[in-house]
This record gives sequence, C-alpha cells and structure tokens, in this order.
Amino acid sequence: MCCSCTMGALYADSDGPLQCFNGVKSWRLGWFADAHLDLNPFDYQTGAWTGTVVGTADYGSVQMRDGVVIRLFLPGAHEEYFIHFNRKVGVNRGTMEGGDQVLITRRLTRDDYEVSWLLSTLNSGEKYTIMAFAFQLDVDVLVTSIDLTSSPASATIS
Repeated sequence: MCCSCTMGALYADSDGPLQCFNGVKSWRLGWFADAHLDLNPFDYQTGAWTGTVVGTADYGSVQMRDGVVIRLFLPGAHEEYFIHFNRKVGVNRGTMEGGDQVLITRRLTRDDYEVSWLLSTLNSGEKYTIMAFAFQLDVDVLVTSIDLTSSPASATIS
C-alpha cells in the first residue's frame, strides 16, 4: 500500500495522519492550480527542462518560477506522470512515505476515477526513467538538489 497520499486510505485515527494528497490527486482536484506546471517531454528532446518545486505545505511561499505539481503529458496519450516535492512539515508532517523526497506518480488518462501509482521516491542526485513515454520516448527525471534549509524548502528537477 502506498502511504504517500491520504486519499483512499483508511486509518484508525480519524484526525490523522497529517498528510496531503499526491501529485495526481492534487492536480485533478485543482488544488494549487496557479502553481501547476504542464510539460510535454517532446518539447525538450534536444535539451533538459530545469525548475524548482516546493511542497504543498509551503504553497503560500511559492514564487512565480516555482511549481507545486509538475505534470508530464502528451495530448492523446493514455498516461500522465506527476512530480511533486513531498515536504514533511506543517499539514504534511505525518506523511508516512517519501517525506522530504521528490515523488513520481502515474495515472491512466482513460480512467474516470483517479487511481494513481507511486513509481519512485527520489533523493538529491537520484534519477528515475519513464520508459517509452507514450510508447515513443524515454524520459529521465533527475533531482539535482533538495534544499531543506531555504525558505521555502525546495527541490530542483531537470
């Protein structure tokens, strides 16, 4: 069972744990919509995109250049991938999986319901490869840094 998201999970404590929704759920619910970043990997075949994401608990501190949730998509594809920084503070301090790491989740676009899969939890310097995205392209997601001392804490992705 994935414990990186509260949606769909049952816990004995009705007041907890204090954890937010994963990237798929946050995106589909429209939360933090002004901090969503939509990326089509085919636009970056000749060079890498680089950017900064902050955790949902630090949403109020987001700068215009920052994102909270990144969606990798291709129009017409049957899957989408989501990247978010699972900062373990504040409203998300009870997260039980992937705290202070970058999480990559996936959903199938043909589903009417929002089943999501946690594919990877990444630390600074780690990479996850999405194999054959849209049956065409391997996409590397590299966490170049995680800075827990800055305000807000952030992760840099390329």
